[in-house]
Amino acid sequence: MSDIYLSVDAGNSDTKVEYRTPLDSVARYFLMSSAVEEVTKSKLKDYRERKGWLGSPVPEKQAWLEWNEQVFLVGALAYEFDPCDRRVEPKYENAVYKVLAAIGVIVQKHQLATTKKLKVRLGVLLPCNEYSDRHRFQKSLELMSSSYQFRGQTIKVKLEEVVCRPEGGGLAIARMRLNGEEWFSRQRLGVWMLGDRNFTGLYFESGELKVSDSPLIGFSFMLDRIIERTSGLTRASLTEAIFQGLQEAQKTYPEDSSFPCRPPWEELEAIKALATARDPSLRSLEVKDIACAIESVASEWDEKIQKWLKRIFPKRLTEISVCGGRFHFCSDNRATL
Repeated sequence: MSDIYLSVDAGNSDTKVEYRTPLDSVARYFLMSSAVEEVTKSKLKDYRERKGWLGSPVPEKQAWLEWNEQVFLVGALAYEFDPCDRRVEPKYENAVYKVLAAIGVIVQKHQLATTKKLKVRLGVLLPCNEYSDRHRFQKSLELMSSSYQFRGQTIKVKLEEVVCRPEGGGLAIARMRLNGEEWFSRQRLGVWMLGDRNFTGLYFESGELKVSDSPLIGFSFMLDRIIERTSGLTRASLTEAIFQGLQEAQKTYPEDSSFPCRPPWEELEAIKALATARDPSLRSLEVKDIACAIESVASEWDEKIQKWLKRIFPKRLTEISVCGGRFHFCSDNRATL
């Protein structure tokens, strides 16, 4: 029997972890921030000496790894060190650090014995365009997990099984299991996943995967274009304002009204709160500039997505499965499908 059954989605918005130990009757889960940053031992030591006396953070909020004289900060702690933007890097490399951190969190949360090697069965997702990296991922993970330190505690892992699957494939499998293989073979089935880093599109016809793609056109890249056209905004503040604005619009306009999917941004309190000018007239101009930037960039982004969707799904679909927290912002593209 394995000590930990673990599945990890090492996404750019958050690292999602689901796991079970032999004592658990149901699966547990937790989230970690997505950042990863390598620092020197002296830098981490200085930070801990300055902050170490302040409270007792839970492992997932203050996670770091030590391996082969290298130190990697994972999750919330990495943001204390101005982490590099790793979105364009291969996902598998950062996924290794995130899996090691997840194992460490589970060990410390449940006080698992580390006097012997922990037996772990792992499932992990990779973008379909990076699925060929799975062998490098497994090799690197096996090497580092054989002996590393998590928050000063030595952990040794024996990977009994590593299952890598392309993102989105599970949705298609779930539909096939629900309706049967014969039903699946008659469908022109699409899967569309909307992520923070990349979008994934899968097209199945006659039971076979015909087209797959996972380009770096996720929501965070759209945010970057808005930030370039404004001043003083961050991805975090902009994301919060946009989705608060969408919720605000849903309360303001009834569902059966004819207002467009994209609300009048300039009128929303969540967008007005982004302005920093004190003078009312300057503040009004700032809000207008932010609203114009959101609208223009969103239109450009929509056009790019529509072209991509038409290429991925060349024929009219009989069914499409869509998932991802960014769908509410992209729902203008439903007509394309």
